[in-house]
Amino acid sequence: MLFTTPNVIILQVLLISSYFVVISNSIIIPQNNVLNNVEENLRRIRHTLHHIRRPMAREFLRAHNLIRAKYDIPPLQWDRTLARIARRRASILAKDCSMVHSRGQYGENLFWGKLDHWTPARMVEDWANEVQFFDLNTKKCTKDWTECGHFTQVIWADSQRVGCHRQKCILQVGFIGICIYDPPGNAVDQSPFDIKND
Repeated sequence: MLFTTPNVIILQVLLISSYFVVISNSIIIPQNNVLNNVEENLRRIRHTLHHIRRPMAREFLRAHNLIRAKYDIPPLQWDRTLARIARRRASILAKDCSMVHSRGQYGENLFWGKLDHWTPARMVEDWANEVQFFDLNTKKCTKDWTECGHFTQVIWADSQRVGCHRQKCILQVGFIGICIYDPPGNAVDQSPFDIKND
């Protein structure tokens, strides 16, 4: 399906997978009918990115929302408070590049990469690659949730806001990335595709 309406949505796509084909670096055409509401999902993504001025924040949010769109999950909104929390956590973890979760009130994904090619988009894509350990039919991890917990947090339908940060490690080579989610995902006995009715 080619979008030819006057309201064509143009995005620079940093996350490319087998689900999308990029034509002339501006038009996205879904393959294999993976997305049910492509135009609506892309409109939502464009809307969520409109007010964000920081390139790193935009890249983190864009990567999350492109992945969520693949599964027909509403996009996340960028949250400055969560971004400040992520920045503080990253500055603590960056001292020795430790990968210690906060166990706080929010959901959290951590990443460490040795080379500087680990951009925000590539970090989120790495988390999303854990889909290989997730059964889309049963909507559960194939073994233990620790194998696919980053993926499920990225797509967790109940999570509405995100804030992230990427920082160079101080005492070690590499970069640390952290995203904070609210409400948190990975609730026991709940599918990442379900939205709770509070």
